[in-house]
Amino acid sequence: MKKFKKGIVKKGDTWRFSGFILPLEAFAFECIPNLGRTFRVTVDADNECPRLCKHMFKDIHMRGYKLKDINHAIGLDKDIISILEPTTDEESLMELIIDPGCDDGIGYVDPIVDGWRNHLIVQKKKLWWESLYKEELAGRDITENVEEEEEETQKSATIVELNEVIKAFANRMDRMEVVTREIQDKFGDWNERLVDVERSVKDLRDKAVESAPCSFALRLK
Repeated sequence: MKKFKKGIVKKGDTWRFSGFILPLEAFAFECIPNLGRTFRVTVDADNECPRLCKHMFKDIHMRGYKLKDINHAIGLDKDIISILEPTTDEESLMELIIDPGCDDGIGYVDPIVDGWRNHLIVQKKKLWWESLYKEELAGRDITENVEEEEEETQKSATIVELNEVIKAFANRMDRMEVVTREIQDKFGDWNERLVDVERSVKDLRDKAVESAPCSFALRLK
């Protein structure tokens, strides 16, 4: 990875593994978006340049990235680009590199290749084998329970917050009940006083009627 930093390759360094056209050190960072976003940055380059020339690895002042950092960046991600489709500029570049007439319009005649291309490009399906995926996670000391534990933690935090809200609401209800009881007690006391006043007024009216002349008593009634 050090060889690809800032696009500079030292004299004598091979920029690819022997027998391969693409530098496999960078290939994974093109096919796995999470790796590219984490460890690579865009650099100024002409549109006609291949995609590997348009990015470089982030400088971390070390000989390379730690495996645990790479594993952490991948995590449980299943987003892997199985076929890197060439851009328009890359197609133009390939036309300049490849000898004219090398294909002669024959295209892909291998049924296996046609099947994979139909699966990946035409039907837009993914390649994923559960057994290999689990072996890969086990090899990186990662389990799918990580997400479940995070979900459980979030659920527990939500339950705690909900319990706090319910407790606060219950405390307010208790205070409201106390205030309501005090109001009822006061109104009950006022009601008793009002009954006493009405009773006193009635007694006074009755006494006034008994002692008043007949014509005045009729008016009081």
